[in-house]
Amino acid sequence: MAFKERFKQLREARGMTQSEVAKLLDPPYTAQAVHKWEVNGNTPKMAVLRQIADIFGVSVSDLLDESDRLMPVPSTATLPLLNLGTVHAGEPKEAIEDDLVIQAPADVVNRHPSGFFLQVEGTCMDRAYPEGCHVLVDPDMQPRNGSAVVAEFMGDTVLRRFHRFTDTLILSSDSTEPYPDIVIRGDMEVRILGVVVWFQASKDER
Repeated sequence: MAFKERFKQLREARGMTQSEVAKLLDPPYTAQAVHKWEVNGNTPKMAVLRQIADIFGVSVSDLLDESDRLMPVPSTATLPLLNLGTVHAGEPKEAIEDDLVIQAPADVVNRHPSGFFLQVEGTCMDRAYPEGCHVLVDPDMQPRNGSAVVAEFMGDTVLRRFHRFTDTLILSSDSTEPYPDIVIRGDMEVRILGVVVWFQASKDER
């Protein structure tokens, strides 16, 4: 079952209109935007998928379903995964929706069944993840100090190195250029959307 069908099924089972779902999202969406998810099959960005999953009491993996994420490709050792948008590795920026499907090694996909791809924009992580590459993000993994994570902070989605201390969380760059750290203290809210577990160049580097 594709996302648009699963979403409609869950919405109707709750007796909710498209407008009611739209108003529960933060920031609120229009009913027209939600309508497009059901009609055109557009997949929302990861932050919105998490909110939808919370509304209906399911997991993101349940929303995407096996048929959306894992479909063997004949005569290859790869499986497709959705690219759910763009994550900025530079100045913080809202993730951009996308619905491309990217091939990844089957053994990688099978180890991270809830994983999704984001395309890197910017250079603040270019020592490890060059601009334009696609990073595979596992939302089920817990980050360790030094892990590359995708984080949502102050409404922006960024790719950074994770460093947690007693009362401080630092999201640092890993770049050949100087970028300021994002320092989070006290009651400042940050949401870790997942840990980067693999990446793929945007094009053949040969």
